Amino acid sequence: MTDADTPTLTKRAEIIIAARGEFQERGFESASMDRISQNAGVSKRTVYKHFTSKENLFHAIVEELATRLGEALDVAYTSDKPIEQQLRDLAWAEAALFMSDDFMRTARMVLGEIIRDTKMSHEVQCRLDKTDVIEKFMRDAKEDGVLDIADTLAATREFIGLLKATGFWPAIYGGELVTEDAMRNTVDSAVAMMLARYRPSA
Repeated sequence: MTDADTPTLTKRAEIIIAARGEFQERGFESASMDRISQNAGVSKRTVYKHFTSKENLFHAIVEELATRLGEALDVAYTSDKPIEQQLRDLAWAEAALFMSDDFMRTARMVLGEIIRDTKMSHEVQCRLDKTDVIEKFMRDAKEDGVLDIADTLAATREFIGLLKATGFWPAIYGGELVTEDAMRNTVDSAVAMMLARYRPSA
């Protein structure tokens, strides 16, 4: 099959995969569009047909990361399940990503670039910040009377912080991926702490 015969969606996906590997290995500044096209198995012209610059490629990778986060955190509060189980499900929705080598390598690369280049920092953070999804869960649980939260945004940040302290930041700073056992302990602790603080008194 020639480059021209390859389905467009497949070519685009292969280019993004190749770019992700190139950025992870060499960083954005040192990344080469020539190597990306070679590793994707397409011509450089095809790369530029889909992505007019390295910046466009980087933003496509950010969009992929944002999509994975959005799909993972598609967990809404419901009144027909115990709040403890729902908090646990919500925690694991994010925690599962922390145990994904591919996700964490990409997250490390993206965060490294936005720290280096503050001009893109705000835009990227806005795309990757899913605080509002979790806050809606907290707000709905509050309105249903199963959590007694004065400040749902603060409670949301506490919950996220409890999970990321063990599962996310150590790996971002170069440590090993969190194990399932360690993440289970973290999830159990985060849920217990949230209930201890925010479950309404009898």
